[in-house]
Amino acid sequence: MKWSYKTQEKIVASPAVADLDNNGKLETIIGSGDGKLYCISETGQLIWEYQTANYICSTPVLADIDFDGVLDITFGSTDNSVYCLSLSDVSSSGNNPWYCFRGSVLHTGWMDSDNDFIDDLTESYLYSPNYPYLNTGNTTFEITISSIIIINIGIPLVIRKLRKRKNISLL
Repeated sequence: MKWSYKTQEKIVASPAVADLDNNGKLETIIGSGDGKLYCISETGQLIWEYQTANYICSTPVLADIDFDGVLDITFGSTDNSVYCLSLSDVSSSGNNPWYCFRGSVLHTGWMDSDNDFIDDLTESYLYSPNYPYLNTGNTTFEITISSIIIINIGIPLVIRKLRKRKNISLL
């Protein structure tokens, strides 16, 4: 175990992990039953916390919603509110390998180490020599963030694989 952090309540949501301030170190963002959202450093130290009126039982979503180069933090609480936090004094964010529930929008439990919205497990499968649809060598992916609609605290993505005048929808 590298570190642990104790919240004031036993119930905690799944974490999201990213380099929020582009310093090369990953921060962990996690909600708790005490109504607080915690930002914890790579060494397990509290960086900041945000208080809500009730339990935070959803995994935070880390995404650059306003396209300013800085990740925004979106999460829900049982106080019937959805929150979106902007980071102050941050000019850019870095790597975002575990940005939502179970790591990526495909929820495989694998991280997305290259920030292309396709987790490493799915990407390794798609680029595998045994996968017949991608052996053409001319395959590209078009990734479009269609709209940001918070439903169960997720960000829908439309991912299409383009191959020989044929669109195959992966999501």
